[in-house]
Amino acid sequence: MTKLLLSKPSVVDGIASIIDLFGVYTPYDDIVLSYPNDQKTLEADMDALRADAAIAFAGIMNQCQKNTAR
Repeated sequence: MTKLLLSKPSVVDGIASIIDLFGVYTPYDDIVLSYPNDQKTLEADMDALRADAAIAFAGIMNQCQKNTAR
């Protein structure tokens, strides 16, 4: 996963976000957004989705094999 736009949350940030009633406290990193950064972020997101899909597919296949073995 990449850390390109959102900063890493902390306990103080969590408390501040609860107290922030008007939505003015959203910590963003000060970076210049560009095509390479967007591409890296999309690639990281797709990698995470692929990993999640592989885990879900393996679970489904495992369940199907258990059901056919009965």
